[in-house]
Amino acid sequence: MSKIFVIIGIVLALGGSVLTYLIHTQKVELKASLDKTTTDLGNKTAEATKEKKEKEEALASLKTSEDNLTAKTAEADTEKKAKEAAMADADATKGKLATAEASVTDLTAKNEELTNKVAQSLALNDQIVQLNADLSSTRADLQTKDAKIIELEGKIVANTPKTGGGGLDVNGKPVGNSGPVAAGITGKVQAVNEGWSFVVISLGEKDGVHANAVLDVYRNNSKIGQVKVSGVEPTISTANIVSTKDGGTIEPGDRVVTRS
Repeated sequence: MSKIFVIIGIVLALGGSVLTYLIHTQKVELKASLDKTTTDLGNKTAEATKEKKEKEEALASLKTSEDNLTAKTAEADTEKKAKEAAMADADATKGKLATAEASVTDLTAKNEELTNKVAQSLALNDQIVQLNADLSSTRADLQTKDAKIIELEGKIVANTPKTGGGGLDVNGKPVGNSGPVAAGITGKVQAVNEGWSFVVISLGEKDGVHANAVLDVYRNNSKIGQVKVSGVEPTISTANIVSTKDGGTIEPGDRVVTRS
């Protein structure tokens, strides 16, 4: 009977050892699995953090781009309104110039009729001198305002988002070609903006000129360059300077002629 208890004791001891080994082995495996899971979780967390940071940076960059676009659009709108105001002011000045020129013409005619009336002639001469002075002042004022219009035109071109097609019409909207331009239409260069490399010419939509039309520039019957129309208004146009002869310059008063 004692042998049976001894055997049972041995069996229980062996069973306990085996059970302890199995439990230890399972604990080691579980710890290894837990460590691997913890490592994987750390890696996933790091990747998620990196992706979140990249997303935040991309969103910040997009916001900056949107803000820059909004600022540029607002600046272009402001310059366009300033140009429209300057053009209205210039039109009013042109009206005054026309009135002054008509007055000078009328007074000059009267002066010729009153040649024998010395006192009246002297008075009229004084008026003509004054009107000529006013006329010179008005012309200078108009040139200043034309220069301001040119400056604003350049700023609008620089700040307006690029689109397909040709130049800009009177409202600052892009326009495309409207067909060939008749050859031989002649006009003059009214103003030059060397900083923005473009000119204002005395030909416009009423003369059959449209955006992208190329004109030759002459001085004393010699060709000195070419310009390409970028913006068209009823009676004037703006044109980019394409080329000049021997690095020369285009000046107000130079003649422009359309090409077919």
